[in-house]
Amino acid sequence: MTLANRYRPIASYTPGKVLPLQFAPAGLLVREAALIGLLSPLLGSGDAVILAAASRIWLTALEVLAAIFVIALPTVPEAP
Repeated sequence: MTLANRYRPIASYTPGKVLPLQFAPAGLLVREAALIGLLSPLLGSGDAVILAAASRIWLTALEVLAAIFVIALPTVPEAP
């Protein structure tokens, strides 16, 4: 694996996190397009699409689990 190919996964994820701040909520479709566009030469287009969809599902599930965890935390009573 060449040096340029080692950094493709990172390069494909970063624009999806940085660019959509003004254009799309949570990088919707921007992150997937970046993943597919930069990983297609390495994985093929079909596998890149599957990876992009799996990435979106995984990250959404992690955010939901984090929210459930925070909601389930006990509240600290205020001092009188």
